[in-house]
Amino acid sequence: MPQETAILLDKIDKKLLFELDFDARASNAALARSIGGVSKQGVAYKITQLQKKGVITGYYPIIEAHKLGFVYGRILLKLRNLTVQEKEIVYNKLSADKITNWILKCEGRFDLLVGFLAKNIADFKQISRQLLQEYGNYINESKESITVRIIHLQNRYMLGRKEGKSLMFEETSTKYKISKIEFNILKLLIHNARMPIVEIAQKLKTKPKIISYYLKKMKNSKLVLGYRPSIDHKKLGFTHYKVLFYLININQKELERFRTYLSNRPEIIYIVDEIGICDIDIEMMISTSQQFFKFFDDIKAEFPKLIRDYDVLIADRTLKLELLPWQMRI
Repeated sequence: MPQETAILLDKIDKKLLFELDFDARASNAALARSIGGVSKQGVAYKITQLQKKGVITGYYPIIEAHKLGFVYGRILLKLRNLTVQEKEIVYNKLSADKITNWILKCEGRFDLLVGFLAKNIADFKQISRQLLQEYGNYINESKESITVRIIHLQNRYMLGRKEGKSLMFEETSTKYKISKIEFNILKLLIHNARMPIVEIAQKLKTKPKIISYYLKKMKNSKLVLGYRPSIDHKKLGFTHYKVLFYLININQKELERFRTYLSNRPEIIYIVDEIGICDIDIEMMISTSQQFFKFFDDIKAEFPKLIRDYDVLIADRTLKLELLPWQMRI
């Protein structure tokens, strides 16, 4: 569990972080209306303070890469007995590698989770081999998977509520033909999804109304599912866990009940269906050891015949998050 002293948030802070989730480009006035009891100036001040304290470390778009013709692959890596300096070299090289889109540093059975976008299954295998060949000297064990569906759940863990929005990242037959200006907008937004329209227009040497048009177009077509803040959970006293579930006696009805049960747990922020490593994995935010053990007691009692085994990883920090296909040629 976290050792540093947690930053205490008031009710407005918690509601603000909740409302920013999935809608991080919302105006201060819109956020104030959603929260209630605070002005738009108060929202601006709160956001500035949360950023200064390092609670909010950035903002990013949820890009539905399936609509661009890509699948999402992941590799779990167990590194060899490397020194701290050698590990940092691996982290930096992987982060700088254009092949990788998401890198999560973990503690437990595996040390890293590396996500990447591939054009198809054959491309997935090629990229996987390329990564393992290039970094093989550092790797002791690897496991590969392709995600079938990722359910993004609104950050409810600070408020302890079941209710919240969800977004679905999954394979679709509907494809989106992205333009050069849309691609360039997303290249800016992956580094700051809250960048003002006027600033985006200045950087791309065009008019704000054109940027506004394409932002709405990408949102309405669900190429961009939403915008999220990156939150340093450690500063709030939470530990970020990834749990890999290995299931038995699987039938569709029980599987849906399992997903629904997980979706209703406020500590859970992601539910992932995949092919390769396990059957379902989740990510969750836990504040105490008691809460951690209670979660597993509850879930084993609720699904005694479904869960065969599970692995628990502690997600230490995100090293990279740029979910835009580097292979795109516009």
